[in-house]
Amino acid sequence: MIRFRSRWLAAAALCCALTVAPALAAPFNEPVYGYSLDYPDGWRLEKAEGYTLIFRPPAGEAEEAVSVSIQNRKAPEPAAPKPEKGKKDTKAAPPHSASTQAAQDMTARYLGEIRKGTQAVVVQREAPFRWGAEDSVIIGRQAVVDFMLDGIPLRQWAVFLPNPNAPVMHVWILTAPQDSFDRTLPAARQILDTLKPAAPAKGKPTK
Repeated sequence: MIRFRSRWLAAAALCCALTVAPALAAPFNEPVYGYSLDYPDGWRLEKAEGYTLIFRPPAGEAEEAVSVSIQNRKAPEPAAPKPEKGKKDTKAAPPHSASTQAAQDMTARYLGEIRKGTQAVVVQREAPFRWGAEDSVIIGRQAVVDFMLDGIPLRQWAVFLPNPNAPVMHVWILTAPQDSFDRTLPAARQILDTLKPAAPAKGKPTK
């Protein structure tokens, strides 16, 4: 087991191939987490500190531990807009653009920690991510990054999803060895595709 030194990487583990994506069967819906989802039949759910979930495939299906993690992080506060010359007042940014900017800011933090804590970092892709909700589409952010950690070439897909009902960013992360990432992706993507925002109950699911 690799010991990840970054908070972003702490909940992720080495992944290996799943050639066939299992059928969705098990729902997760605890309002305090601020979202609901389904995960593949037979996968194990672990709850970690700080409102973090870790999903692992059935024991015996892989030589190495496979994991998808979802962390709840406090969303960055938007920077105050600078007034234009000759104007005293500025208009506040609309909520949609503020949440999009928060996702961009958190992506930048994530990439900074990856560069600081790993070697041979290559950002394969960074782009917006459209997250569907019942009454609107939320624009988050995503990044696909290759890096070396303890001599092992890894690829990570991180998706940053602003919750429209609370100042919370849901950070979905898949980590896999680079040579098996594509085969791991179908099962992991099922979790992401069913992830839906919800209004958190009691307390704030942030850390």
